Amino acid sequence: MSILLLVILYEIWPLPFWYLSKNVILPAGEMTSDAANAAISPFRFLLNISNLDKENKQLVQQNEDLTAEVARLNENVHLCSAVNQEVNLSKIEGQSTVVARIVGRTPNSSNQIIIINAGTNDQVKEGAAVLSSGHLIGQVKKVDSNRSEVKLIFSHDSLVPAILEKTRETGLIQGGLEGLSLTEIPATANVAEQDRVLTSGLGGDLPAGILIGSTRGALKEKDNLFQSIKVLSPVGVSTLEVVSVVK
Repeated sequence: MSILLLVILYEIWPLPFWYLSKNVILPAGEMTSDAANAAISPFRFLLNISNLDKENKQLVQQNEDLTAEVARLNENVHLCSAVNQEVNLSKIEGQSTVVARIVGRTPNSSNQIIIINAGTNDQVKEGAAVLSSGHLIGQVKKVDSNRSEVKLIFSHDSLVPAILEKTRETGLIQGGLEGLSLTEIPATANVAEQDRVLTSGLGGDLPAGILIGSTRGALKEKDNLFQSIKVLSPVGVSTLEVVSVVK
C-alpha cells in the first residue's frame, strides 16, 4: 500500500521526489562511493603492485627466452658457416667426404682423440682419413653406427707415412708435445723450409696426396743416418668444431 501510495503521489506531484533525489539521495550516494573508494584504495594499490610484479616477471622470462633463442640461432648460423667452409676446403679429387661435428674430445694432450657424430650409417670406415680445411688431422680408429673415434696425428704414438713435395723424400709424421715432426729423412737430404708435406700413400691406410703441413724451423740431426724436421700444421685443434671424413 505504501509503495502504491508513493507511485500515485509521484504521478500526481513529482517535484518533491526530484528535489529529494537531487539534494539528498545523490549526494549521499556520492559520499558513500567516495568513502568506499577511499577505504579500498590501499588494497587497490597493493593489487596493482602485485599485478605489476607478475607482469615484470613475465617480461623478464620472455626476455630470457628471446635471448636464448637468439643465441641458438647465432650458433646455428656459425655451425652452418663452418660446415660450408669445411665442404669447400676439404674437397679431394676422386674421393667423397662426409662432414661431421666434433661431439667429444680427450683431455690428454699426449694422446689426442676426438669423437665425431658420424659412423657406419654415414659410410665411415676404420682407417679413414679425417681432414680439416683440407689438411690431414687424424684417422678413424673405432666406428659405431652414429659415432666414430678419431686419433689425431698430433698424438705421441701417431705415425703417418709422408712425403716432401719438392724433394720427394719420404718419412714418417710423428706427433708430440712440441707438435709435428717429420722423421726418418736421410741426413744427406737437402730439405728446404716451407716445403709442403703430404701423405705418401705408403702402407695403404691413407690415400696419397693429402696435405699435412709445411716444414718449419731449423733441421735437427736425429743421428748420423737420419734427420728430424719440424712440420707446422695450420689447423688449430683446440678450436675445431667440424671435420671431413674421407669415405
